[in-house]
Amino acid sequence: MSPDAVTADRVYRELKRQIMVGELRPGNSLVLSQIAENAGTSVSPVRDAVLRMVGERLVDIQGGGGFALPALTSERLAHLYGWHADLLRMIIRTLDESTEIGDFPDDGSQGLSGEHHHLAKLAGDLFTRVGACSPNPEHLHAIIGIETRLHLIRIHEMVLPRCFPEIQSLWNIVRCGDKYSIRRALWQYHRRRLFNVDAIFSAMIKGGFIDR
Repeated sequence: MSPDAVTADRVYRELKRQIMVGELRPGNSLVLSQIAENAGTSVSPVRDAVLRMVGERLVDIQGGGGFALPALTSERLAHLYGWHADLLRMIIRTLDESTEIGDFPDDGSQGLSGEHHHLAKLAGDLFTRVGACSPNPEHLHAIIGIETRLHLIRIHEMVLPRCFPEIQSLWNIVRCGDKYSIRRALWQYHRRRLFNVDAIFSAMIKGGFIDR
């Protein structure tokens, strides 16, 4: 791998982290020269990293040729949750009784930083493991993409009660391998979030992650 490709990958991973934790806020423009200066590199590998993120729908190309993070609205949150539900339904249909996602990681770790991030990481880990069980590799690719886009939103799901017991219960239901039980549990999981989109969106505004 060329030095520029290595640098582009490093920049990509750092920008992705910043997006997931909200250091780069939805709707903000990306100034490639500033990113390059912060990363100690030229603009070229930064542009390569950002274009990769455009392909993953983490970044939008603006009309004048610049780049920005997609803005978030309560409607867009609902669309993301809805697409996540649709994708999981497709994946569950492909699974067999030998599906194995491992034990619930009840190790008391706090993920990226604090329980909000830990909850988001647990959900992302669960659904990524489910996607990895599908015989269709495109399912896993799609799941990884939507999990990245949902991470910042999931940090704010703590406005809903009993989120940790919910994700632990869902994890164990998936492990049991009964498709009817899994589909029902997933329907309840997504239904709860779709009914509370406005509350989750308000928490993001209150936390300063979205401008009014």
